Amino acid sequence: MLGEHLNSSDSNAATLEAVNALQSNSADAIESQRKHHRFEIRTRVIVHPSDTIDRGTVKWLGECHDISKGGCRLLAQKPLQIGSVYWIQFEPANVKLDPVFARCVRGHLLRENAFEFGMCFLTPIELPQPDDADTTDVVLP
Repeated sequence: MLGEHLNSSDSNAATLEAVNALQSNSADAIESQRKHHRFEIRTRVIVHPSDTIDRGTVKWLGECHDISKGGCRLLAQKPLQIGSVYWIQFEPANVKLDPVFARCVRGHLLRENAFEFGMCFLTPIELPQPDDADTTDVVLP
């Protein structure tokens, strides 16, 4: 009922459940849930709104720090809107990737004028295949 307080055992159970939920969000747990292997990369990107009206006039400069077939991690000086779709262009000097539409699925402030975003590509992309079978330390050019 509304207004009832949890008794001690209910409160302890709720606390334990919350702690277990937080532990399941560890870096290892998140990594194990990924669909695609991520590769470290350092390349500049230009992020535009997905709509064609604003795409030519509005842009954010940033840097891609890792990438997979399904998404990437971006750092930018300006915030993006979580849930919005963007057009991402990768700096051609560093890596040969076509521009892609991506939804901003998470983000947080690292420090003043520094934001980190998780981007999910609307269509999976093809990445260069590493020569070595062990891809844990592959860094794309």
